[in-house]
Amino acid sequence: MATTFHPGINHGHTPSGRWAAVQANPNSSFELNLLCPRLSPRGLVDAAIIAKFASKPIALAHLRYYLAGSGKDFGENVNIDLWLRRDKGIQSTLASHIPASGVGKFADSFKLEQSDYDDQDFRFAFGAIDILDFEVDYSAGTVHVWFQDFYEWHPVYPGLYTALSGDGARETNCVHAALVELKSSGADDFWMKGEATVPLSVIIPSKRSGGSIWDL
Repeated sequence: MATTFHPGINHGHTPSGRWAAVQANPNSSFELNLLCPRLSPRGLVDAAIIAKFASKPIALAHLRYYLAGSGKDFGENVNIDLWLRRDKGIQSTLASHIPASGVGKFADSFKLEQSDYDDQDFRFAFGAIDILDFEVDYSAGTVHVWFQDFYEWHPVYPGLYTALSGDGARETNCVHAALVELKSSGADDFWMKGEATVPLSVIIPSKRSGGSIWDL
């Protein structure tokens, strides 16, 4: 049976064409408040790539895809499989939503927050995921995880960009603005979409493999 994807929110931020107004009040971290007035949008993004993305290959691939401006869906099957196997954050968060025991199948969904990540490569790649679906098959001993979420940036500057639910000024506010302004030169948002199935023991280890959150 084909997987039913539930798209997250598309905020649809558009360039303001007023980069000078952003530079006049970066409203960001101390470091970015110094850098933003001195750099173009692309110059600031290039600096962010060097400082924050160079050691995060998956996140960097997503950012470069955004800058290239394809706009087509980004297939995440391989990345989701790796994420489930590698990131202790998603493992513990997902485990907290799975009943300790069950028969047959159990399906649910929840919003994954940025604070739920342990692996920063995946946090920078996916960000918060509006709807993370999963289904546990107790008989097969597997868990199926899937999502369709929009890769986009969220600058908060009243009068320059429309503020929507979930938008809030961050320490990287100026970088978010720079990335939205780069849509004027070809960058584009896109859907991240994919699914993966892993053994349930990856998410909830058995007692033999080192204990489980369900062990009494």
